[in-house]
Amino acid sequence: MDRDEAIHLAPAIYQRLVDKRCDVRVTFVDGELFVAEIDSQQDPDAVTDWRLTSDPELPHRRAELPENLITLIRGLMANLELRFGAIDFVRTPEGKYVFL
Repeated sequence: MDRDEAIHLAPAIYQRLVDKRCDVRVTFVDGELFVAEIDSQQDPDAVTDWRLTSDPELPHRRAELPENLITLIRGLMANLELRFGAIDFVRTPEGKYVFL
């Protein structure tokens, strides 16, 4: 961490860096899933975290999820008794989805 002093008083959980093909944002609304694939790897400012880019043209496109992942997301939302949620994943170069 290059700014460790800025966060030393804040509780945090760190996740291992994952190689990615793209980022995936899933928005869950009343049982429906809206999936956006974000081409974060084309912008140097977005390679690690797509939210850090200032590029308004960062490509986003509709995407589909594997059925088993859809089932898991719906189960999570049901167990948490949530009707809305935004869930982020990394899709690896091998096509694996990693929950963030």
